[in-house]
Amino acid sequence: KTAIALSLLATVYIVFSAHFIWTETSGIATVGKEHLINLFFGEVNFNQKEIAGGRLDEMDGLKTIYLNPKNELKELQLTKGQDRFTSKFTPEETGVYQVLTTNSVAKVMDLRKSSLGIVKPMYYSRQIIFCPDKTNSDNFKTATIKPYFDLDLIPDFSNSKLNTFSVNQPINFYSYFKKAPIKGGKIFAY
Repeated sequence: KTAIALSLLATVYIVFSAHFIWTETSGIATVGKEHLINLFFGEVNFNQKEIAGGRLDEMDGLKTIYLNPKNELKELQLTKGQDRFTSKFTPEETGVYQVLTTNSVAKVMDLRKSSLGIVKPMYYSRQIIFCPDKTNSDNFKTATIKPYFDLDLIPDFSNSKLNTFSVNQPINFYSYFKKAPIKGGKIFAY
């Protein structure tokens, strides 16, 4: 099963032309087994992935890290392929892992022709990966996922089993700006 990470374009939402980064990987990992991560750039709602030699090259400034269950940060090396960046890590213990990707070096864009002005895109992607303890199914109940990015969105797992959500059932999120909760507003998720 593939879990698609929630991605945000923090400064601009342009109907039918918004580009995002997103992560595709299994939401379940195994201690001691290499875990593959794929990062894409394009229009996720159309499954349109940019390619090397084209707009994918705009994402050469991606930085990806992971947080282990002890909240220790480790940088991941990215390899650019034809239509994605790949990386991998090997979980050393059970618990919740987070793969966090950002591109804060994206170039300023002049979108005045679209009446949007001059904007600075900020790209963020969070993938939550569970590495279960087969002898203790409750080991995630104490896991806390904290905001990391300037603009962050964290799913509420309190009513779900691991990372399983149901079709046509709402998912609650906590939203943050510079680690402070955001009250009100609209969030677009893809």
